[in-house]
Amino acid sequence: MYREIVTRRAEAYCHLFFHCCMGDESLVRRETAFTVAKYVEGGLNANVDLIDEMYRYRVYRPYIHNESDFLNYLVRIINPASPITLYFYCIEIILADNKYMENSLALLKRIATALKLSSHEQFNAMRLITEVKSTEAA
Repeated sequence: MYREIVTRRAEAYCHLFFHCCMGDESLVRRETAFTVAKYVEGGLNANVDLIDEMYRYRVYRPYIHNESDFLNYLVRIINPASPITLYFYCIEIILADNKYMENSLALLKRIATALKLSSHEQFNAMRLITEVKSTEAA
């Protein structure tokens, strides 16, 4: 179902970010605010209506039976010039609600696999984000 809905790069970014926000079945204001900020920062908001995309995401979300296939599809559409940067964004979105749960780590692992990141790259990205978050909190 999502293959018919998500066909453009800007849409794929949006749906990946929504998936990161809602990986724990909840949508937290900080996650949403971060996602919107990244969208505006990247100039993608001119190409999609975030409210429409959220509705479209929620329509097909219950029908995602193979999350790895879904993530691979989005990454293929996005075709990021810098996969590690996209991974950073995903980490930040997932950790924005300050819940560091096992399913969050599993989602990050699946995203990293879709992005073809090495375990070394994953570790360094997580370490850097953790350091940034601790510096911001101080």
